[in-house]
Amino acid sequence: MYVFILAASDPTALQTFCDTQLNAPMGAPDRFRVLAPLVMLTITQTDAITSEVPPFSDQGALFEREATFWIPIRDTAGPLLQPLSFFTPYIFVDNPLALVAGRELYGFPKDPADVTMPADPTQPGGFAVNGLTVQTFGPQATVTRATLVSVAAPASPQPGGIIADAAAAFAAIRTIVEGLGNLARDLHEALALLSALEHHALQTVLLKQVRDTTNGLLACYQAVVQVPLEVTRFEGFRHLEPHVVTLASTASDPLPASLGLSAMQTSLAAFWLRFDSRLPEGEVLWQA
Repeated sequence: MYVFILAASDPTALQTFCDTQLNAPMGAPDRFRVLAPLVMLTITQTDAITSEVPPFSDQGALFEREATFWIPIRDTAGPLLQPLSFFTPYIFVDNPLALVAGRELYGFPKDPADVTMPADPTQPGGFAVNGLTVQTFGPQATVTRATLVSVAAPASPQPGGIIADAAAAFAAIRTIVEGLGNLARDLHEALALLSALEHHALQTVLLKQVRDTTNGLLACYQAVVQVPLEVTRFEGFRHLEPHVVTLASTASDPLPASLGLSAMQTSLAAFWLRFDSRLPEGEVLWQA
């Protein structure tokens, strides 16, 4: 997993996005608040996705590459000591089976895309997310393929050494976030709380919904769900040099405006992680 931390030039856009997708459906205007004016872009290669539930546990594994935007949030109705939470409004994935399973099981808003990335952080090369999108809405509009996200690495990457100890890697991430200053103050405090938890875990908060059959403007199922992610085995961490991230803006994927980001910017920080993880059963926080 490659991680790029980006500064939001329009922080209000993040809260508006969160309000629209989470707070408004729940009828709770202040339930989820954006923790910091930051967006985390991750580009990940997952070598094997398997099920723990029989009989699916004996039916093979999936390979996927995925690009995800993460907005750090806090559940104001939750306990003081809670896992670090994220709202993930955009996820692009190259495996149709992973797309369907992610949407069906948890409500992850996965869209199809081709995702390219370097094989290793020590190798030169960029990143690209080529997705299906509509450039401009209109009666004659068609879905076309376009590069929605591109990330340019330094010409001669010089990543730091690998940190193989999970606690040391977590401390390094906290140091990176602390180095962002006041911009990430609340996020750093949340990471400090996270270090006190018995199991270092993240969780994603999502709007899971299914379009109604008889009226396409309505949902026949709608819920705000919380999905934990647990790291089961940690392998390595590398601190990377800043990368240049470029975002396209189309009618169906207005990435810069909806995420409050500039169309082109240099990441505040970047790093690489390799680990195994699992998604336990989620929790329904609210259901219509």
